[in-house]
Amino acid sequence: MMPFCGCFAGNRAYGIGIKREQAPGRVLRMNMEWRNSSWKKNRMQISTLLTLLLCMLLLTACGASAAESEGTDPETPPQESAAAPETEEPSAQQEDVTLEELLGEDYVNYLTETITMQMANRMEKDPEVRYFPIEDNAPLSDYVTIGGTTKFEVDEEGNPVIYFPAGTVTDEANGEQSFRIPKLYQ
Repeated sequence: MMPFCGCFAGNRAYGIGIKREQAPGRVLRMNMEWRNSSWKKNRMQISTLLTLLLCMLLLTACGASAAESEGTDPETPPQESAAAPETEEPSAQQEDVTLEELLGEDYVNYLTETITMQMANRMEKDPEVRYFPIEDNAPLSDYVTIGGTTKFEVDEEGNPVIYFPAGTVTDEANGEQSFRIPKLYQ
């Protein structure tokens, strides 16, 4: 038998050996193909990991330089500006426009249906949040009045955003609720 550094398992040789005798007069060459494919796999995995690491480092550097250019410390999380008020005051645009002008004559029904649908969707996504009209299977009008005095703002796309005070349609702990209403195109 030829010298061999490694181990034998069944008829397969593992290690650095080149050949061994299986039977008198017959010589088996070790199949080096499995080692080559294993090496290629490992090399590919290592190169992929190195590429991912390089990407992470570049993204971190870009984030740090962006934060530096904004004058903020990249280690501290961004905070709201002290100049921004807690709730926005009605804009000049809102003073001139009404919900009826934005959504049409039947805006009360449209708002009721849309807000009720959004409440149901939110409850499906987050079971911790409970909306009283959905949970009690009651109309939205039992909890809030939708009309000319309903608090709303117009977003940058021209869609009204309706606000309900904390505790009116859900638990007070969930705070003020806002619902973005898609504008009807007339």
